[in-house]
Amino acid sequence: MKSLLAVSVVFILSLVSGYFFAFKMEEMAQGFVNQTFQQFEFVGDLEHYELFAFIFANNSLKAFASMILGIGFGIVPLLFVVLNGVIIGIVVAVVGSKIGMLPTLALLIPHGILEIPAILISTSYGLDLGIASFRRVRGEDVDLNDTLIKNLKKFAKVPLPMLFMAALIETYITPVLAGL
Repeated sequence: MKSLLAVSVVFILSLVSGYFFAFKMEEMAQGFVNQTFQQFEFVGDLEHYELFAFIFANNSLKAFASMILGIGFGIVPLLFVVLNGVIIGIVVAVVGSKIGMLPTLALLIPHGILEIPAILISTSYGLDLGIASFRRVRGEDVDLNDTLIKNLKKFAKVPLPMLFMAALIETYITPVLAGL
């Protein structure tokens, strides 16, 4: 639970930082958002089921990798949370300044209400694994395999279904809200 609180605080601080960065460096932030959106232009050509599969696979693999790579003392999960927080903050600021904050949030919140907690939970598992790894290096009797297996089981029970539902919402509800 402490790990989840820690990654949540890091995420919120990163999100706020990204948001205010976008206003300090407007041109850079706009270029970043344009480049990011261009990388995903191909999704407009996907059928709904393909888009769902892409979103679910992309988010699940990143959440899983962040968790597993936590074995490196929790560095990757923390970096993953910081990066995602900053990116979301920048996107919200840039898109919000163009279409308004309410429409921007309406496009993010329906799937984000599940996706963001799922990612934070996954990264907290990775941070727990990193702490266990650190404790083992310090000479404590820690069973890393047991910690990993427990986290894998928890990942399958909690974040993975949340990411599945978030992908469904992002695929089938968000386009309706966006008027697409």
